[in-house]
Amino acid sequence: MPAQISSLFAKAKKLYTEAEKRTAALTPRQLTLLISAFAIAFLAIGLILGFILSSYSQPPANNFSSNGGGEQTVSETGTVRRLSQPENKANFYLEKSDGTQLLLESDTIDSSFLGIYEGGVVTIEGTLDKTSDGKKEVLFVKKIVVK
Repeated sequence: MPAQISSLFAKAKKLYTEAEKRTAALTPRQLTLLISAFAIAFLAIGLILGFILSSYSQPPANNFSSNGGGEQTVSETGTVRRLSQPENKANFYLEKSDGTQLLLESDTIDSSFLGIYEGGVVTIEGTLDKTSDGKKEVLFVKKIVVK
C-alpha cells in the first residue's frame, strides 16, 4: 500500500479512536443533547436546501398562447413519433389515424420518457392548445395510456 494512503488511514483511525473516546465519556443527557443538536442542524440544512432548490423546480413559462376559448382537456389516440427537428420545445408528436399531427409537450413528464412509447399506439390525455403562431396544435401531456 502506498505511503500516502496508509498515512491517510492512520489519521482516520486516530480521529475515529478520539471520537469514540469522547462519546464514551458523555453522560446519557449529554449524548441526547448531542444527537438532538445534530438532528436540528440537519433538519435546518434540509429545509434551507429544499427552499432553495424548489425555486428551480418551477415549470418554465411556455411560448404558447391560449386559444381564447380557455383550455380544453382532451383524450387523443394515435402513434407517438419523434420529430426530425424539435419544434417549440417539443421532441415528439402524436400522429392520429386521420394523419393529423399534435405536438407533445409536458411540464410534468420528461420528454425523453415519451421515447419509450415511440412507434406505439397510445391514448394521451391532456390540454390542447395552439402554438403562438397558431399554425400547429400542441397537446400538453398529463396522462399516457398504452393500448
